[in-house]
Amino acid sequence: MQNLNDEQNGEAWHKLTDEQKQDLIISYEESFDPANMVSHAQVKASHKEWLEM
Repeated sequence: MQNLNDEQNGEAWHKLTDEQKQDLIISYEESFDPANMVSHAQVKASHKEWLEM
């Protein structure tokens, strides 16, 4: 996540509190855990009403 700050102007990052930054970093790291993944089929089933447009 810090790389985003380095590669872009970082305005949004700098507006976050330290607690918000830490929460974002934790969420980002947890997003790589396979136990937190949702299958494509589950997402399609959950959002079926919007996908039928």
